[in-house]
Amino acid sequence: MCEFLWLLRCDGEAGSWPTRAVEGKSRFDLRSPNRIRTGRSSVHRGRARHQLPRHVRPSVPAGTQRREALRAAEPAGGLRGRRAHLCAGGRPCAAGEGEDRERTGHRCEHEGAAYVGSFLWKSGRIGLWDRPRGQNMLDSGAPFYDTYQTSDRKYMAVGAIEPQFYRQLLEGLELDVGKLPPQMSFEDWPELRRVFTERFASKSQAEWSEVFNGTDACVTPVLTFHQVSSHPHNQERASFIRDASGDESPRPAPVLSRTPAEPSLAPDPVIGQNTAEVLREYGFTSAEIDGMQASGAVEVALVRAKL
Repeated sequence: MCEFLWLLRCDGEAGSWPTRAVEGKSRFDLRSPNRIRTGRSSVHRGRARHQLPRHVRPSVPAGTQRREALRAAEPAGGLRGRRAHLCAGGRPCAAGEGEDRERTGHRCEHEGAAYVGSFLWKSGRIGLWDRPRGQNMLDSGAPFYDTYQTSDRKYMAVGAIEPQFYRQLLEGLELDVGKLPPQMSFEDWPELRRVFTERFASKSQAEWSEVFNGTDACVTPVLTFHQVSSHPHNQERASFIRDASGDESPRPAPVLSRTPAEPSLAPDPVIGQNTAEVLREYGFTSAEIDGMQASGAVEVALVRAKL
């Protein structure tokens, strides 16, 4: 199974904060604002990054989702739920004003997942989801918005919805638009898919990548998990880092110009590694910490130095 590699591209504008010092550690200067480093600063700047090809740019791996599968919404919903806990916890509550915190006691992931799906609800009004699952424009139903296997059993992602992108797709595939069914004819999508499938199967992924490189056809290779960090786009932007143990992970984002938040290259801590240290900072004695550990209230891990 090919692995989809999702990329969330941040197109933020320059932001600024008033001059302010926080405990002598942080300072935000209006005269020198941080600027978010966007995807436009890479080799792909200026190119159309529409929908599916933009999503399969290498970043975070996920699985294919077609008519046979349902997408799990827990990660997005869970993050929004945790943000709700932070928002409620940061608001001081007077007597009888526990509503914000009480609401977060329920499963905020439920509303978070629903909110992430706002586009599905809104676009349903214009007929994007009138057909059965897997037969609509954005759920692998449209032949111009899907993945296709190449001659070397790899995949190319296609997301050419707008007419100008669709024309470049057909040009790259060397297909005559006059001999094909109309793009938006639902009844002809199976035939159009058959044509695309046969054409993509005629060349390797590398060959198709060369054909569509530098175009706005919205066609990109679907990379495997192990190809992520070596992709030129990620190498130029230093999107991935290796820690002291050799483990690879995405670097913190967004990347700001003035305070880029240098990532730590130390190995990830194990569970309980800093428990005793934190408890001592809060005034607990060694005997009290040992007692909590013995009762199972806390977990303390002893990390041996690697000599």
